[in-house]
Amino acid sequence: QNCRKRKMENIVELETDLDTLKYEKEKLLAERGEYNNSLSQLKKKLGNLYMEVFNKLQDENGKPYSP
Repeated sequence: QNCRKRKMENIVELETDLDTLKYEKEKLLAERGEYNNSLSQLKKKLGNLYMEVFNKLQDENGKPYSP
């Protein structure tokens, strides 16, 4: 009887742990999505800045460089 009770308590505890881990996983996946979006935006801004700076560069004859 005690053994069965302990097993049931362990099962309930494991189910609780599993629910907690599932919640954490969903939270981390959402956070990763937000970071990926931020990274994409930063890459786009960096590309735009690169083009803006490069378009203002000129060689010694005053001709613009081509990227």
